[in-house]
Amino acid sequence: MFSIPNVKSPRPDGYNSGFYKSSWSIIGPLQKCLQITGFQEGSLPFGYLGVPITARRLGTLEYRELVDKIMLRVKGWATRIISFIGRAVLINSVLFGMFNYWASIFILPQEVVDKITKICRNYLWGANPDTKKIPYISCQVTCTPKKVGGLGIKNLTLWNQASIAKLVWDIANKKDSLWARWVHGRYLKNKNWWGYIPAQDNSWYWKKLCAMKNKFKVSDAEKIHKDWEGVKHYTVKAGYIWLLDKHERKD
Repeated sequence: MFSIPNVKSPRPDGYNSGFYKSSWSIIGPLQKCLQITGFQEGSLPFGYLGVPITARRLGTLEYRELVDKIMLRVKGWATRIISFIGRAVLINSVLFGMFNYWASIFILPQEVVDKITKICRNYLWGANPDTKKIPYISCQVTCTPKKVGGLGIKNLTLWNQASIAKLVWDIANKKDSLWARWVHGRYLKNKNWWGYIPAQDNSWYWKKLCAMKNKFKVSDAEKIHKDWEGVKHYTVKAGYIWLLDKHERKD
């Protein structure tokens, strides 16, 4: 195209080669990238692997898909005769698996977590997700691990926190990863992570992530809780058990 004189006859769209040469920095690279990669041009928000991708904070409506999927699955089970133990197994496996996928990516709004918890609770104790029934045992016992006499059903709020805390751990201990290096270069800039306070104009997700790290610190102190000092590897399960124990002691 660049070998064509600028005054050459215009194309059917009315523009001559001079226009495309001067506008190449705008339209050229995009079209070239699409051609090379085979990608399709799109815009935010869009769905990817079953979750919404957007540059802004997700609202309750964006999480409606997760709540509706869980409700639909439970309503399908409600038409069948399933024992109490069977319902507990379905909650711990199928429903928790659906929740866990989103919980490992997003800091879920408490309203959304409460709705899912309500669906699971109603199904567990009454088999009908739309009908409230008074539980026979407390929520604390329901969420207590089986090995100590509980039902082992996850506290969804604490599990979401433990899942996102993996990012907190990566920032502190995996400084060689590309994402952690970007965080240190963009936000921390050689500041101590455990004592870091985000700026007011930082993104909502970053401020939420910074607030999450405080759950793993000694109260009103500028260092990580002694239970986590020297631990080389973080697992969501270990973080959840620690948060659950801390939550029960607080209660």
